[in-house]
Amino acid sequence: QQAEAQVVVKKEVWNWEHYIPCLNDGAGEWVIGTINMITIVYINDDGEVILRHTQPTKSSMIGEETGMIYQVGGATLRMLDKNTLNGATTYKWVNRYRLVGKGVQFYIKRTIHTTVNANGDITSEVDNYSSECK
Repeated sequence: QQAEAQVVVKKEVWNWEHYIPCLNDGAGEWVIGTINMITIVYINDDGEVILRHTQPTKSSMIGEETGMIYQVGGATLRMLDKNTLNGATTYKWVNRYRLVGKGVQFYIKRTIHTTVNANGDITSEVDNYSSECK
């Protein structure tokens, strides 16, 4: 009997602490808080996770020094693509998050793309990261 593809939805709670240099009028500040995440996982017939989408909901961070509250938004997407013709596998991880507070927005953008050949050797890897304060 062949396994069926499935979708799993789960809730996770992440405790998070991060230093952001542009907060606190440019003096920098640690933000702490709990991020409530909803994760949707798509599993193929072979039991492999082919897509994982994670998104924060009703989450906020607090500035340790200023007490300013920042709302958290964004998403993380992880994808797996197997090529049955040549045995290569491609992994892609896309991360886009933002913290929004009174008069400031902080963005994190990261994309990782990796290709592995049929022998298990990494043949290509790109890691692009940027962050920005507005």
